[in-house]
Amino acid sequence: SDIRKSCVVCDGKPVEEVDIKSSQGSFLYLIFKKWKSVMDGNREECGFVRLDPFWMPDRAAWFSERMGRELSEYSAVIRDRRLYEWFGKEASEDSDIDRELPRDEVKKEWISFLFSSRHFDERKHPVRGAIRRVWRDRFPTLLMCIDEMKKMNYAALAYEMQNTESEFVFGRVCPAIEKEIGCDYCT
Repeated sequence: SDIRKSCVVCDGKPVEEVDIKSSQGSFLYLIFKKWKSVMDGNREECGFVRLDPFWMPDRAAWFSERMGRELSEYSAVIRDRRLYEWFGKEASEDSDIDRELPRDEVKKEWISFLFSSRHFDERKHPVRGAIRRVWRDRFPTLLMCIDEMKKMNYAALAYEMQNTESEFVFGRVCPAIEKEIGCDYCT
């Protein structure tokens, strides 16, 4: 970031940067919303993740209600714009963690948890393990969705999140820059 700010110029002028705080959490939220839509009977597929129901048909309403409640709580964490701080505080209370976790470490392990295999050695990655347990304790239905998306190919969720991010940047951010500011940009 510091190098970009001091070294990247356009026509000799410094460039500005747009950063979406906790964006990965927001893109994950959008994927969860698609999944909830499937739970509610709308047949929809993401690009890399097939959102097939993994629950028994007679339990769909129960799962949908639980997921709706958890999505509302997760959304509140994202809207507060302190996703990694919140997960860090929750993970710091885990019995395997005996310290306050800095935001950068939590962010790295939070993203690693999402983008890595469902199975990892929690002794080698205690913070990642604590983050998984936060998902399990606070958002168990959302964790089931994460695990299901990663079941056939652990990278599918990462691909879907990148696809969601691209759709947002190229479909909303770039057009807004062109329309409202009218300046050159690159991604």
